[in-house]
Amino acid sequence: MVENQIDKEITQASCEGRFILKQENGKRFLYLNLPEGSDELNTIWQTDEYDFTVPDLEVSIDVESLYTAVRLLNENQGILHGISTKCSAYSFGFEGKLRYERLDVKPFPIKSFSYYLEFYNDWTGTLYELDLSAFLDEFFGECDPESKLDACLK
Repeated sequence: MVENQIDKEITQASCEGRFILKQENGKRFLYLNLPEGSDELNTIWQTDEYDFTVPDLEVSIDVESLYTAVRLLNENQGILHGISTKCSAYSFGFEGKLRYERLDVKPFPIKSFSYYLEFYNDWTGTLYELDLSAFLDEFFGECDPESKLDACLK
């Protein structure tokens, strides 16, 4: 079932404002496209308010890495306070040098998580953060994140 979902969504030209499951070179990714003008881009926090803003953003999260983080946080409740997972972010119009991307996953007491994309402008050292929790919660739907991600890997 997941395989059919991947095949259909890869053929879509662009899916804006929600995560879709993609497969490239045998690896599975959650892909999000926030084009120029997206309201969500206004919620990006940055340590230097005078540094470049992010006019558009594409995010790819490695499903296996996210699954591993969620599983480890579930297995080690009260011991681990967060894990960073492998992801990538790209902006066509960003005037800086976007580097060191990561997705910080932090647990909450009611079996839920927060998901923050972090990256830096390599030229200035400015840290940028975007809360992806609502996007990922929408992707997971009624499923718990660990089960949904496990199904995406099969």
